Amino acid sequence: MAALALKTALALTAVSWLVSTERLDLLLVARLLDHPGPLGLAFGLFLVQNALAGLRLKVLLDGAAPRRLPGARMVGIGWIGLFFGTFLPGTVTGDIVKVFYIRRLAPSLSKSFLLTSVVLDRAMGLSALVLVM
Repeated sequence: MAALALKTALALTAVSWLVSTERLDLLLVARLLDHPGPLGLAFGLFLVQNALAGLRLKVLLDGAAPRRLPGARMVGIGWIGLFFGTFLPGTVTGDIVKVFYIRRLAPSLSKSFLLTSVVLDRAMGLSALVLVM
């Protein structure tokens, strides 16, 4: 509970500093909340994209897994990886956490296969971004 209070205090301090130095304009935030349609659309597309990314990793892993991995669980593992990739330092920490959770879900899969699958999944996501660009 103390860690949550510390994180909240740190976040509030950062936001108040951004507002006081005029790097964060709260009027823009208020204007965005007045018209929630684009924000809702962006959030909905974000949810769909991350669910599809979890299912993409599931498809990669199902070829070698002795039993089919549950899709909902793989989407959840993708969300866990996204969280840790966002809030921990480094660019691959979320991928390492995903490998750890998938290893617990399917212990028969080798670590090298899991790491290769996660790297291939990341490469497929990057190629999709380049294609869209």
